[in-house]
Amino acid sequence: MQHPPQLFSVHAVFKHIQDLATIQSAPYEQAIVLLLDHNQYLLHKLYFSDQQRDRLVLSSQLIFKAALQCSATNFILVHNHPSGKVSPSREDHYTTEKLCLVGRHLEINLIDHIIVVPNDYFSFCEEGILSGYLQH
Repeated sequence: MQHPPQLFSVHAVFKHIQDLATIQSAPYEQAIVLLLDHNQYLLHKLYFSDQQRDRLVLSSQLIFKAALQCSATNFILVHNHPSGKVSPSREDHYTTEKLCLVGRHLEINLIDHIIVVPNDYFSFCEEGILSGYLQH
């Protein structure tokens, strides 16, 4: 039996999660939440998509419910920007901070929020933004 992928970096996420190629160029916002164990092995994937809106609404309740059900201790949020602009929006920052704070209380850590566009990405972890949210 093959082990699930261990997602310890942005490059590992891109290598093992084929769904990213699909969402990078999607004409509407989509998200994948990767639920991981304490060694960052993939346990489960959640998909969020709404073709009727220009902004995706993520349900933190659904994310943490699924994380608790599969005993995840870490997670990574990946979503696209159909505009092609890789810079995080104010809403991206708000969502990231909220997920960090709620996750801290539940002991389920957001270890990265990655924004993907064709041929580029932005990682909150690589940019050092997540550590700032965790210090609040």
